[in-house]
Amino acid sequence: MTKNLPKKVSFALVFIFTFASISCFSQDLPTDSTAHKHLKKGALHIKKKEYSKAYKELKLAEKGFLKKQDISGIAKSYLNLSSLFTYTQEQDSANFYLLKCQTEIEKVDNKSVQANIYLNIAHINYQNKDYEKALEFAHRSEDINLLLKDTIAISKTYNNLAILYRNIDNYESALDYNFKSLNLNKLSKDSVGIAKSYNNIGLIYENIGDFNQAISYYKNATALNAQIDAKNPNPYRNLGALHLRMGNYKESNDFYKKALTIEKEQNITTRLKDIYNVMLHNYIQLKDFEKAIEFQEKRDQIEIKEVENKNKKKLEALKQQQELYYKEQELKHAKAVSEKNSIIILIVSGLLIITLLFFLQSFRTSKLKRKQEQLLLERKVLRAQMNPHFIFNALSAIQNSLMDNDPLKSATFLSRFSRLIRQNFEFVNKETISLADDLDALKNYIETQQMRFNNNFTYEIDIDPQLDIDMAKIPPLLIQPFVENSIEHGFKNKDEHGLLQITIKKEQRFLHICISDNGSGFDTSKLGKGAHSFSVFKERLRLLSKAAEKSFKITSSNEGTEVQFKIGSV
Repeated sequence: MTKNLPKKVSFALVFIFTFASISCFSQDLPTDSTAHKHLKKGALHIKKKEYSKAYKELKLAEKGFLKKQDISGIAKSYLNLSSLFTYTQEQDSANFYLLKCQTEIEKVDNKSVQANIYLNIAHINYQNKDYEKALEFAHRSEDINLLLKDTIAISKTYNNLAILYRNIDNYESALDYNFKSLNLNKLSKDSVGIAKSYNNIGLIYENIGDFNQAISYYKNATALNAQIDAKNPNPYRNLGALHLRMGNYKESNDFYKKALTIEKEQNITTRLKDIYNVMLHNYIQLKDFEKAIEFQEKRDQIEIKEVENKNKKKLEALKQQQELYYKEQELKHAKAVSEKNSIIILIVSGLLIITLLFFLQSFRTSKLKRKQEQLLLERKVLRAQMNPHFIFNALSAIQNSLMDNDPLKSATFLSRFSRLIRQNFEFVNKETISLADDLDALKNYIETQQMRFNNNFTYEIDIDPQLDIDMAKIPPLLIQPFVENSIEHGFKNKDEHGLLQITIKKEQRFLHICISDNGSGFDTSKLGKGAHSFSVFKERLRLLSKAAEKSFKITSSNEGTEVQFKIGSV
């Protein structure tokens, strides 16, 4: 946890309040047109992240608008398609539809619609971090709205221009546009808009290092929100984040508590979890460990609930698949029966179906058994990684650092240890994880052990540059048992500084993994005789493939131990 975290959260919230209303244009549309209905549905599916459904609806909308030669509708369809492909990170398609939208919008006579779509185009370029393009179209929207003298639209555009200038570190222009928006909101007596402008101006002053001005504007925002009974937690969060940057942990928590009261009403778990994380950090700094544990438990409860919800959805999906399977079987059987014209054919067909079902059931049973074996092994591995001995030693090390009056070391150790526990919980229900996630957990485990053993060893991880660790999938914690063996046993009786090396190379469709150390080594002839972790690992390789099992090699001597194996990357 770092002091930069709250500031990033604050900026994200400002972005939501200024841009979210224009991310998928579907307002001011008549309800009697089928094409417009498809457009609305497509925009809604994008917001719900249901991208395949959104694409179907938007293509239907495009087809309907093209048929009617509705230029405005065509432009909106292209705009939403560009937004869709921006979210799915298919940049070529996003740019293609954005160019088509720009071509069509030039034909639209309605200036208000033009201005709104230009602001949408600016938003898409903002998502792509093309700030120059975003500024170009935001200024186009500004010019039209100034011509139309649309005060509300001008204020919204000014807010967005302020955000864009802020992203290119042009704080002078950002501040200028925020004050322009504030003045317009004051003229129109828009109290909600005034409060948001105060908050945005506070962010600019915070960025340029004028903390007193930033606090003043944040407090103006909180006071106005309280006056009009607006439930906006952002100024409180920003005040909390700023005081955290200043090292005022108590004041930081006071403002986060006020934000927490509002966030609990809105019940957005990701925001609650962010606040709990920051308050946990603050209480550790204040050495109020009882409160720190309380907020860690609150954060962990949210994470556990998230895991439970994911599992519940998986279970529901499995039940739906099962029902669909039974329905398909019933339909097949009914069709087979109706097509048979004689008892002999019916008997033969029945025997064929029974035989098919028998083999299918046998296959499924075998597959299920293999799956159960694999899951059992995964849990054994997870239990082996987080064994009581390791947990006890880690907690003892944390206790010793507390007794040594070293709060920074204690906080770091506690943070790493809690993260390691959380990663293990996350891996329990997964067959495979990305190599990046596995390496992240492995690094966290090694560095926790380094702190525990006072850095009496170092480690190196060498990854093949041709290997995409985010795309490569492996069973969780496959490498960890050998790393644990090197740390707990290999370096134990060695006087010299320990060195742990992990190398992962891509060899055609396989991952070649090598773990080596300069530890004291052991007698490899005793493998399989009580070496529980090795037998579990070999069984895991066997379940993956015969090639993986055959690739396993281990050599050990007084100079160290080396383990090699290959697995197919899923």
